[in-house]
Amino acid sequence: MTFRLYDEYSFFYLHWIKNVEKSILNDPESNYWQTRSGSQKWKIWAGYAFETICLKHIPFIKKALGISGVITREYSWNIASSKKSKGTQIDLLFDRSDNVISVCEIKCHSTEFKIDKQYAEILKNKINSIVKKTGTNKSLFLVMITINGVVQNKYYQELVDNEITLKDFFN
Repeated sequence: MTFRLYDEYSFFYLHWIKNVEKSILNDPESNYWQTRSGSQKWKIWAGYAFETICLKHIPFIKKALGISGVITREYSWNIASSKKSKGTQIDLLFDRSDNVISVCEIKCHSTEFKIDKQYAEILKNKINSIVKKTGTNKSLFLVMITINGVVQNKYYQELVDNEITLKDFFN
């Protein structure tokens, strides 16, 4: 079982404040925040924080998808790696009473997210792993949830059934 910290301040504090000397945080000349905000660690933290926001706003996502009236079970899904196969992590699933599973991929980028050939294969493998592991006969729809949208290239056209941006949560 995996646990997730849902308190935003505690999550921020544990990653960015707890182990830093107060003199660094209080010194505007240290450029602490400027140097951290461009780091890979920051990007990973921001992605996790955005996933948490999405998980806390399920009703808004359902409304944006047009499925507010559909009974759903929502969860994240992980398959551990083994010697035979790679593991799979799916950010959010809506197992719907209308015989559909909405597979949500959550991406936090400062610009439009671009699905390239390599990432398209990852997405296909995620979808296939659900079918293989569960044997479901339900239709699977891929939903991209992003801050700034997704570039609509050939991979987008081939794979993505629906797209939600952060602004859709609050409209």
